[in-house]
Amino acid sequence: MTTTVIKYAIEHEIGTAGSLRIRGSGGSIELRATDGASVRVQGSGERPLEDDFAIKRAPGALELSAIGDAAFGSSRLGRTCQPIVVDVPRAARVRVATANGGITATGLAGDQRYRTVAADIGIDAATGRIDAENVSGDTRIGASGELSVGAQSVSGDLAIEATAIESVSVRTTSGSVWIAGAFVGAGPFAVETVSGDVTIAPVGPVHVEGTTVSGDVRSELPHRSDGRPGRRSIELGEGGPLIRFRSLSGGLEVVAGQPTSVTETTSGHGSTPGVAAPIRSAETIDELRLGILRDVESGTIGIDEAERRLTELDGPAQPARQGDERGLIPPTDQSERGVDFEWVRRV
Repeated sequence: MTTTVIKYAIEHEIGTAGSLRIRGSGGSIELRATDGASVRVQGSGERPLEDDFAIKRAPGALELSAIGDAAFGSSRLGRTCQPIVVDVPRAARVRVATANGGITATGLAGDQRYRTVAADIGIDAATGRIDAENVSGDTRIGASGELSVGAQSVSGDLAIEATAIESVSVRTTSGSVWIAGAFVGAGPFAVETVSGDVTIAPVGPVHVEGTTVSGDVRSELPHRSDGRPGRRSIELGEGGPLIRFRSLSGGLEVVAGQPTSVTETTSGHGSTPGVAAPIRSAETIDELRLGILRDVESGTIGIDEAERRLTELDGPAQPARQGDERGLIPPTDQSERGVDFEWVRRV
């Protein structure tokens, strides 16, 4: 293990598939994939990183946390964290959470999880598994290969483009959703909104089943349709994967998709076009979490209260695994990879 301290920067070896966790406040966080084995964090140059972040190092892991546990509030110094640029091994396991500070990531291929409040998330040239949660900000995900996405959003728009979408599970309140690419693999493919509209631009055949109270499921492309008011299915081509859509007042439209090159994917659309706690099941927890997000959007509760409720919902932190007394290495059980993804604060 090698750790290097540079003026206003740190470098720490985690291996090609190690763990990186960042909790920030205010300042932007930019992640860039590298082919090395070390994480290099560069600050703004105005002050040492240690002024803003508590830094923990362990074999195979690096963690930065806003001083004073300020990831979702003001720092103890009354200022926001400085923006940072992070070079990280391409296949690293990444967990990033921030408030009022945008997150961008380019070229990562490991298991990734992002969360932000009142800011945007932009991911380019990605592959692998991505979980993203956003409150009052837009999320854009562009993939250069096979991609699995779990995303939740309040108020902000969501755009996903990939050459091959292996699975996608999306929940939003009022934000619009754009999903483009070839739907491949076993799925699931599911989109749920409260009032947001959804546009799907598939490459290849698909079968869409939609349930909506006052919205519609439609396409101007040649298709077969069936159903009744409030529940409709449309099929484009033969033998395509099933995409499930559910909404209160939002609608879904299927438009012509175009094969996406790596260059097109990385450029993205920018904004979405047109569009000891009690044991609970994953579905129940997900419903409760979405209810909290709806309360934030309606103004019933503030962000601090939402954070407290979400933390209580998720239950107490899990103890560190044997051999990881600092608790820096994240769990590897497959329960993290379903629709019931955690808020990054737990990470």
